[in-house]
Amino acid sequence: MVQIIQPICTGDDLIVVVPCGMRPDKDTTNDISPIHRAAMCTMTFAGMDRVIIDLSDLENTEFTRTWDLEERYQRLYPNAKIVHVIGADLIKGGRAGNSEIHTWYKGPDLLNKSNFLVFPRGEELDKNDLPYNHRIIETQIHGSSTEIRKLRMERESIEDLVTPAVAEYINRWHLYTGRPSSFEATQFCPKGRADVIIDRKQPQALEILKIVERVYSSRTGPIDHLIVIGGDGFMLDAINKFHHRCLPFLGLNAGTVGHLLNNGGNETIERCLQASSFHLHQSPLLYAQATGEDGKTHSVYAFNDLFLRTDTQSAGWMQVSVNKKVRFERMMGDGLMLSTPAGSTGWAYKKGATPVMIGTPQIVLTGDGVSDDRGIRWVSAPLSNTAIVEVDVLESWRPMILVVDGHEDESIGRVKNVIMRQCHAHAVELTFFPETNLAEKITRLQFGGI
Repeated sequence: MVQIIQPICTGDDLIVVVPCGMRPDKDTTNDISPIHRAAMCTMTFAGMDRVIIDLSDLENTEFTRTWDLEERYQRLYPNAKIVHVIGADLIKGGRAGNSEIHTWYKGPDLLNKSNFLVFPRGEELDKNDLPYNHRIIETQIHGSSTEIRKLRMERESIEDLVTPAVAEYINRWHLYTGRPSSFEATQFCPKGRADVIIDRKQPQALEILKIVERVYSSRTGPIDHLIVIGGDGFMLDAINKFHHRCLPFLGLNAGTVGHLLNNGGNETIERCLQASSFHLHQSPLLYAQATGEDGKTHSVYAFNDLFLRTDTQSAGWMQVSVNKKVRFERMMGDGLMLSTPAGSTGWAYKKGATPVMIGTPQIVLTGDGVSDDRGIRWVSAPLSNTAIVEVDVLESWRPMILVVDGHEDESIGRVKNVIMRQCHAHAVELTFFPETNLAEKITRLQFGGI
């Protein structure tokens, strides 16, 4: 759904793109992961002037009906004129009360009271079918999501219906082809240029940069991936800064361990870059809704971990629930951390968690010096990637704060409650050489590098 909001006070149009969540009346919205749909939406619209992308339905796995959506944005912009953008196929049969919109929640009221921008999409328009308040926009480009899915299923080209970046994304994840949607590794063969992000404090990074520049000297076309040269910490910073670009990250290790990066000597790096055929993993972020002591709720995202820790020398007291079932009535200690597989090799591992390989459908909950109300120490537990962890801080005089990927979120302040889970709408694509053995990285970590 696309809404156009026209604030009366300024005369400027604002376009809001709202990809819907799972719809009970349209099974095709459930064919692929919300993360894929969010990525394609972001690739198409991000960076456009006066365009907002609202991913709340995808993140919360819900479907906000058009009537409710209009009310939401009318509250946000009380002086605005809300206009719904629709295809003409949705109003066909309107004169007889048989259009698709008539089947929507308060559909007849929408048609009589709301404002619409109608795209014919090659349909012949019957003026009697049109909503009461409407404007027709003719375009040279026709097409629909239904047509895109049909062409993909028949292995036909869709390049004139989507942007080049979206076409490439659909191809590399084999979307709309009848294959089950998953986050297993896929093949990535970049053809374009790369933006290079380099940690110039690392001497080895400059040597690797020369290799990259030599290999990519003849590359043309759009930027279709990011190359990060540095260590794991530098890679994490780069991911936090640039993951919104929805481009795959190719990390080249100029540091020490390099769990998120590709290791190898200069000859290996040059050979693999020349081959330009990689394994690609999609790593969903973590999402948290944290409520501060002031009662305000904040949404935050993390690639590695979310860490609720004490803000004083005193131990925190927490009630911990997993999937709405209380697991610890009263947990005491320095903090509690939820990690992605990528983050499980960092702080969580140092606190006693068993690390998990990137691509594994799990998240990891780890305690920092915590024990239950019987005084029994608790360390860690791997959880399903669908698990929801809720923590209530029991005593305000033992305050706790939320640390996101190693940085305190000062906008929240002291936390009263936090709900944490795997994100549904944001992920990072990590690129590895075919010979990179992610399982071996974990094994070496567990056995001290042996």
